[in-house]
Amino acid sequence: MESRNALARLADVAEGAVPLLERLRSAARHAADELKIRLLGRDFEQRVSMLKARYVDLGGDPFGFDPGTARNAAITLAFFHRMYFRTEVFGIENVPPGRVLLVANHSGQVPIDAAIVGSSLFFDANPPRVMRAMVEKWTATLPFVSAFFNRVGQVVGVPENARRLLEMGEGCSPFRKAFVAFRSRSIVAISWNSSGSVSCAWRSKPTRQSSPWR
Repeated sequence: MESRNALARLADVAEGAVPLLERLRSAARHAADELKIRLLGRDFEQRVSMLKARYVDLGGDPFGFDPGTARNAAITLAFFHRMYFRTEVFGIENVPPGRVLLVANHSGQVPIDAAIVGSSLFFDANPPRVMRAMVEKWTATLPFVSAFFNRVGQVVGVPENARRLLEMGEGCSPFRKAFVAFRSRSIVAISWNSSGSVSCAWRSKPTRQSSPWR
């Protein structure tokens, strides 16, 4: 009798615990969804689909860009863009559609600033776009790293690659440390006085020029 009573009480406890576990699971799922929206935005998958459609229309990318790999990289970068650095984006509507050359300066060997610029153009620009950053030549000799860079849209920093990207209608981003062919010495020089960037721009027949340093 006592064992039956104990089993009955245990069954009652278990029965009462089921709704509690369901509520905890629902709360955890809701918190995860809220975090996902905060990091990636409600239209994340739609943005990825738009990029995939663009490269399907182009017949693929000659440099090896893979939208699926870029999608996974964007999920990681979203943490730094939205939560760690809490980036505030201004004037992104001034970036023209189609081919564009975004030139900036950065220091150090870890190009986190370029990654944040690229994140902004994917998460905050309408329509979303991939900014093709120029990387040092020696990165092409690194196993695994070189293949990863190609798949997320980075290209070796030589003028020929920049011109080809612009001819494809891509956004190209040479940073001072990453595109040594530009021989830039300051932000202003990079913007207007660098023979490499000016040459790439004019060879691509620009339709619009803008600068925050006017």
